[in-house]
Amino acid sequence: MNDTVYIGIDPGLTVTTVVAMRDGKLLKGYPEGIVHSKGTILQRLIAYREDVCESVYREAPCEEMVVCIEKPGYNLRGDSVNIIPLFFYLLEGIVVEPEGLPPIYIVAPTSLKKFATGKGTGKKSTIGQGTERLWGEMLPEELLTPDEADAFVLAKMAEALDNPDDEQWTKYQRDTIAKVERYL
Repeated sequence: MNDTVYIGIDPGLTVTTVVAMRDGKLLKGYPEGIVHSKGTILQRLIAYREDVCESVYREAPCEEMVVCIEKPGYNLRGDSVNIIPLFFYLLEGIVVEPEGLPPIYIVAPTSLKKFATGKGTGKKSTIGQGTERLWGEMLPEELLTPDEADAFVLAKMAEALDNPDDEQWTKYQRDTIAKVERYL
């Protein structure tokens, strides 16, 4: 049995989704959608940081976890550019709040898609289809939202980064995690 908790975080301006897994199973209460759609962007950033840190650290001490967080895409326009400060504020909150530091990996949207589907391009819905195809037996009975599917794949990527030689990973998944950035 592996006691490591694998965390996937899909940041969003109105919903940030966190998935926590241990020993190949979703932990109770996950996926968790953290919703902050009211208030100024600063008020939402502060509320997200507190709630995401609580969600991440309630399941395990940091020496027993690995975290993957999706970084913003490069083609953002309009209000969606506000995801950039949210991403960095969440990341720094995860890093500086607790004693010690878990391994934290930054995942590009194309790497997330490639890990789940074998291709780094395509519509967001392809991630959900790839998640169902690869890991359907571990998923809850109710369908995952696109954000939950992203966070689930990020948690699986955390597991792959922690155990890259495990035979469950395909060649394209191993190739994908080899390109993921470790934060700090």
